[in-house]
Amino acid sequence: MISDFKQKTNNTRAIKNHTVHIEQILLAKTVTESDRANHLVQISFLQNERIAHLHTLLGTLITTILTLILCTISPSVQTFALFALFLGLTIPYVVHYLFLENSIQHWYELYRLMLPDQND
Repeated sequence: MISDFKQKTNNTRAIKNHTVHIEQILLAKTVTESDRANHLVQISFLQNERIAHLHTLLGTLITTILTLILCTISPSVQTFALFALFLGLTIPYVVHYLFLENSIQHWYELYRLMLPDQND
């Protein structure tokens, strides 16, 4: 039961699966109004997730920069360890946010291709 929940909530996998699904529909030239409506819903979900991750990323970046400033003002093992911790959190957040940003930009392009006059 828990593994099913984890599988269903893996957003990265869901984003990749949805992208592949839409690309297959476009290749087969079988785009329906329902497909376009569903894709718009998925775009809105991804936009909300992207905004939430942007806020988290900005908070982490600000905290990392403040910790770096603290390291220059009061250098100690503890402040450098704290900086390393926040830097270790920031890098994966940047990578994931870039994935979300690139995905939403790609989804916008896919939607444009799904429009009736663009599906040739």
